[in-house]
Amino acid sequence: MISITAPNEIRKVADRYKDVFFETPSNYNCICVLLCLHLFGMKSLSSAARELGWSQSVLSIQSNLHKFTANRFMRRLRSGVLNKLKNEINDENFCYAIDDTSNIKSGKNVFGIGNWGKSNNNVYTGQKIFVLSLVNKRKGYALPLHYFICKKIDGKVVESGHELTIKLLKDIFDEGYPILPVALDSWFDSISLMQNLDDMKVSFCIHTKDNRKVRHCKSSKVPWKTWKSHFKNKTRYRVKLLKTEHQKRSRKTKYIQESFVYIKGRKSILKTIAVYNKLTDSCHFSIYVTNDLKISGAFLYELGRKRWLIEELFRNLKQKLSFGKLSCTGKVAADLSICLPFALIISLHLSPNELHQKNVQSIRCATHIHVKNALAVFLNKFNYIFLKNVSLEP
Repeated sequence: MISITAPNEIRKVADRYKDVFFETPSNYNCICVLLCLHLFGMKSLSSAARELGWSQSVLSIQSNLHKFTANRFMRRLRSGVLNKLKNEINDENFCYAIDDTSNIKSGKNVFGIGNWGKSNNNVYTGQKIFVLSLVNKRKGYALPLHYFICKKIDGKVVESGHELTIKLLKDIFDEGYPILPVALDSWFDSISLMQNLDDMKVSFCIHTKDNRKVRHCKSSKVPWKTWKSHFKNKTRYRVKLLKTEHQKRSRKTKYIQESFVYIKGRKSILKTIAVYNKLTDSCHFSIYVTNDLKISGAFLYELGRKRWLIEELFRNLKQKLSFGKLSCTGKVAADLSICLPFALIISLHLSPNELHQKNVQSIRCATHIHVKNALAVFLNKFNYIFLKNVSLEP
């Protein structure tokens, strides 16, 4: 008889969520298998069942996961993050970022599948997932807190991205998260979304579109201008973002201009900045607007640039943690392929010693040792033998 159990490091991550749906030991084993699958970048349940000596069969894994509910899992995840960071979260060091990411899939039965457009007007087939993240501006990372998979019925979107944005924010605020500024890209440059954020008393930083028409006062006698003409001859000053803990080089100096404007279609005034690479550049490379009229231009620029951390989050989830790569023929599978990478990347950031690179390599090595020892048992025809776990201490 061979006794093989899940590695301690993976068990620590799974233990945080065991009160959610681990009703039997087999459920617990299945989640450990799926965590390893994402951590090692495996492509399917069958590859996990082959490579992990302690794994159940593919059929057993599938039959034990039908009670998984993403809402309970994500609420537990958000509660853990809030308890860990409740004494650190403030406007100075944290903000929220919301964006959508594509998960290219094919097949008729894939949950949430549809044809979606990208910013470059290309169309892809798959899932469109909206994610809300908590951005640590000083340490330079984003933690995923909430998500929705966009749905289509008969080719029509059930809820727009702007509606999902408001739902994402309301859900985390109801759970005790503080109201912080939210950073959004130009896709979210909507007058109605701005108004909804105003009503929620949430300050925003939006990378606005270049084709907006603006003027400096409400009077209808004042003509509408382009951004370029509005900022013409305004004073520029230099700003330089502080480097994060993981950056080796200091950030480059940029030049910004500040102003207050009314955007066509919006009644309330906004603060805006134009950002330039050089002092002598004739045209800006980005425009940011906010409903918080008191913040400085430098702080607004920092908010706009920190939004990029959610893009880095998506890249790490997809390239290193197999985000969305599992078969998504049902809602449970689709949610698992999102929730488990979220749990792993939060553990990697908030508990770095637990899933340190050295530990991860030890876990991978241990699985191969287990398989090798098991083969040795069968080849040598031993009747009974117990194999203990390989030590995974760093």
